[in-house]
Amino acid sequence: MRVFCCSLAVILCTAGSAWILWNPGPESTAHFDRCKNGIWAGHQWYTGRKVSGGDTVTDAERDRFIAELRDHGITTVFVHAGPIRPDGSIADMPGIFFNDLQKFAPDILFLPWIGGDLRKYALAKPQWRSSLIATIWRMKQCGVRGVHLDIEPVKSFEPGYLELLRELRLTSEDRFYISHATRRIGLTDLPLPPVKKFFWTGAFYRECMRHTDQTVLMGYDTCIRSRKLYTASIRMQTRRLLGYTGKFPGHSLMIGIPSYDDNPGLHDPDAENIRSAALGVRAALEGLSPQHRVLDGVAVYAHWTTDPLEWHWFDVYWRGQM
Repeated sequence: MRVFCCSLAVILCTAGSAWILWNPGPESTAHFDRCKNGIWAGHQWYTGRKVSGGDTVTDAERDRFIAELRDHGITTVFVHAGPIRPDGSIADMPGIFFNDLQKFAPDILFLPWIGGDLRKYALAKPQWRSSLIATIWRMKQCGVRGVHLDIEPVKSFEPGYLELLRELRLTSEDRFYISHATRRIGLTDLPLPPVKKFFWTGAFYRECMRHTDQTVLMGYDTCIRSRKLYTASIRMQTRRLLGYTGKFPGHSLMIGIPSYDDNPGLHDPDAENIRSAALGVRAALEGLSPQHRVLDGVAVYAHWTTDPLEWHWFDVYWRGQM
């Protein structure tokens, strides 16, 4: 018994020491910011009306918003325009405010962000997809340069999802930008039920990339309670997606990182945050040749939850600015 206890103590001490010494983050101080980052922004930047109270966004507020984006190297903004209604329509078409936003910041790509709960939609039915595509076509006629889709939860090879992307690409012109928010990728592509339900396979990712211009991984709501494990998860997912993106020249890849703390069931802000996510992305990029470092940047979720301290973390841990 004494020998067993001593052996167990040695094992526990060894495991504890290995955990303490393990560093899933970057081994160097290298940073990889290309000033091509993204962010999800609120509905007021789509309609020009504040959600709380309905006041009009002033010119000064718009100018400060644009200046903040440029200060942090953000060139793509997913502006909340949805949700998609059960019939495939949305409540608001882009108007004067959104078009002015594009005019005053032509260097920034503002993509209306539409999505919602998959359970409310008949995604597998061609008629429903045609209705949604008709809505997106009307948005295009109103002056938008592309769209950002975020329908959840979509499982790997969800019936109707690839068809939607293909049909949208065929209906729109190549110059119309198709972006979508994507689920995490698993450790393996084996068709195991847990993997299929909660993660996308590499094969599904590749097919989606074939018909879109941009992949934005939702790298949050992982239920992970450890900073190290979360950083390691982001490192693994980023590295895998880089391998797929490289097969589609010109395809944009962003890693979505969190700056919120209001989803306690799925998200622990002490583990999942800008700092630990940025370390994971940088670790994935270390050691890669420039031609394999095909990541545009990271995308912050979300603008309305990012406080000054989190912007500081963004600038220090991702952009390398002290």
